[in-house]
Amino acid sequence: MTGSAARRVRNRMALSARLIMIEHWPRANGLCPICKLSDCRALATARAYLEMVNDPFVPTRPDVDVIDIDSRAASSARATGTEPVDGGPLDGGG
Repeated sequence: MTGSAARRVRNRMALSARLIMIEHWPRANGLCPICKLSDCRALATARAYLEMVNDPFVPTRPDVDVIDIDSRAASSARATGTEPVDGGPLDGGG
């Protein structure tokens, strides 16, 4: 893999890990809202990956509804007739 391709993969994996942390971040009762467990493996795995790549991410708003965000993005793409494209000007190189 070239340097830019490896960076792109790392960035996408970090983004996925951040989204997993947001979705599985424990509620006030200490339970994962998805797994309904106090010891959520998805959260632990995402946190371990981010620690491994030195990304100190911690969700600032634990009650973010990522599913709602995704559905709004999909509906706006349908309304304009466009699809999100990887490799755009903000993708970090080529």
